[in-house]
Amino acid sequence: MTGRSFEDQVISVIAPLRNDAAILRDFLRSVSEVLQRSFDQYELILVDDGSTDDTDRVVSSELANFPGLRYLRLPREFGTEIAIAAGLDSAIGDVIVIMEPGFDPPALIPDVVKLCRESGRIVLGQLRHPSRGAGPLYRLGRKAFHFICDRVLALPLPKNTTYFIGLDRRAIQQISRTRDKKRYFKAITFYIGLPHVLLQYDPVPRPDGSAPRLRSVMAAIDLSLEVIVMNSQRPLRIVTFGALFIGMMNFLYFLYVAAVYLFKDDIAAGWVTLSAHSSLSFVLLFAILAVIAEYVGRVLEETRSRPMYYVVEEKSAQQQVANIQRKNVLSEAIEQ
Repeated sequence: MTGRSFEDQVISVIAPLRNDAAILRDFLRSVSEVLQRSFDQYELILVDDGSTDDTDRVVSSELANFPGLRYLRLPREFGTEIAIAAGLDSAIGDVIVIMEPGFDPPALIPDVVKLCRESGRIVLGQLRHPSRGAGPLYRLGRKAFHFICDRVLALPLPKNTTYFIGLDRRAIQQISRTRDKKRYFKAITFYIGLPHVLLQYDPVPRPDGSAPRLRSVMAAIDLSLEVIVMNSQRPLRIVTFGALFIGMMNFLYFLYVAAVYLFKDDIAAGWVTLSAHSSLSFVLLFAILAVIAEYVGRVLEETRSRPMYYVVEEKSAQQQVANIQRKNVLSEAIEQ
């Protein structure tokens, strides 16, 4: 895609940061060149997810050099998903592109925007070669995760997708209604039922020569459990059905004990009493477990009230988006 387009629309690019000071200047330069060449109105929002390196100092020194640059600094690490949510709440763009510095190619931003507008769908980046840098245990766990999402949770997440995502304002309005503290952005889009289209690409090499960050196995397991728990009640429903089934088996065993007592003469002393007590106790126990599982599922839906994140500092370039003077579009849309 070449030449300028979408003259009447604002394009927002959101980049979550976490100790990316070493590659930040190169990232700002490459993204700004693409945005200036392709769009008339744009903004670049950097969300610092509690970086402990020189990210804040580097951004502060570069604010005057890049028009439309905005910087949100979170006081501690909330996670990539929450950092993205902070950027989405602040963005004013009609089309929003999310990307990871030093991983997603800035040259594809116009293609993501065009595909998002022409298809009317969410654009999800998908790696052509997902196994690079991942060990066998990591790959096996990823397959198991997608199998569970597909077959158990009815949450068909496309494989090998990344945080290189394009959304229009309508999609943002829908996603903004979900305020989970523990969230998996791509799972939310499918839970809501938003249509999507995949864009295959290869990641860019990091300017400092380092390898892209991969989640540790434990971090991947932790995220997988959060996705399962936060996006589906089916695990609780499985517990419910399992408890009811075992309770029914114990009730049938109680009937067997009663039949033995009624029709058999030679019975060991105390066997009937002990067996009846044991079986009825388990019937009651698993019935209680089934009820608790159902109510825990309802509580899970209702107990979401605290803010997802806190912004400790916000900085902006002196020259903002050209010819744009309006409030946060997302806030206005919600109020309507």
